[in-house]
This record gives sequence, C-alpha cells and structure tokens, in this order.
Amino acid sequence: AQAKLMDVLKRAGGSYAVFFACDDGGNLRYHSDAAEDGTLNALKPRLRSVVFPPRIGIVGRVFADKGAEFVADVADMDPQQFLRKHIAVEMGIVSMAFVAFTDGLLELGSKKRWTRPPKAIAPRFSTSMRDSVGESVANESSGHATSILMLSTVDDDESGRGSRDPSR
Repeated sequence: AQAKLMDVLKRAGGSYAVFFACDDGGNLRYHSDAAEDGTLNALKPRLRSVVFPPRIGIVGRVFADKGAEFVADVADMDPQQFLRKHIAVEMGIVSMAFVAFTDGLLELGSKKRWTRPPKAIAPRFSTSMRDSVGESVANESSGHATSILMLSTVDDDESGRGSRDPSR
C-alpha cells in the first residue's frame, strides 16, 4: 500500500499522502502514508492514534459523503472543520485534497499551491466517477483493501507532476 501511495504522491506533485482506513465501527484510522522529504515524521505518532468518526471534521464528512474535496489554501479553512489545521500550517502545507473510497479516505497535502485538484486524483472529483473504485490492493497486515491502484496509473503531464501555480 505504501508503494502505491508514493506513486500517487509523485504523480500528484504533493508533499505527503495519508490513507485512513475504515474500521469495523465505521471510524477512520491511520493506515499508511508516504512522504519524500520527511514531512510527516513529527506527525506520525499523532496520526496513528487519531480516530475520525463519520461526519466529524473534513475527513469524517468527506468519507461519510463518499465524496472528494479540494482546498487551495489551508489557511482559509475553518479550524472547526479541519481539526489539524494548525499542524498543517506549521508544516507549511498550502493545498490539500481529500478523496473518499469504499474502504477509507486519501488525504494529500502540498507545500506548493495547487489551483485545482491534481490530475492524479481528479477522476475522483467527478460525480460520475465517484463510485468507480477500480482495482484494490490488499494490505496483508490489516486485511483492509486500499483503493488507490486506479489513481497510480494517471499522469498529470509529461513530467508526472501535478499542476501548481508557479507564482506561489
């Protein structure tokens, strides 16, 4: 699962990716992550202990709605909706995307401004594609299936990087 997350992260041009898996009680819990530059090192202990109930905060809401949400500027987010906003700002995260799957939620963050969702995850922002999960990759350690394989095959452009506003 971590290799697939890293592939999606590289194609999106993000700074980190976290997959939260749905547990038997319907809550989201940390499952796996990827970051090239150690962006998540200080945050991992917190991520491993946090639980997101359905409809609580942006993670719980997007998952419960089986939707996707793009945030161009984290600083503009309501801290009541994104409970980790202060941490993201401290880490230098500017833009984020949250994408629900049948079995969990993908969170992507970037230290550079995205003006639109990266193409690597853009299909998930289409209502007609929302329920199209694609192939799953079983994670032997937890029994959960991560539904990110379909995302790892989409290129953003010739370089494989996400579109970003170079002026920021």
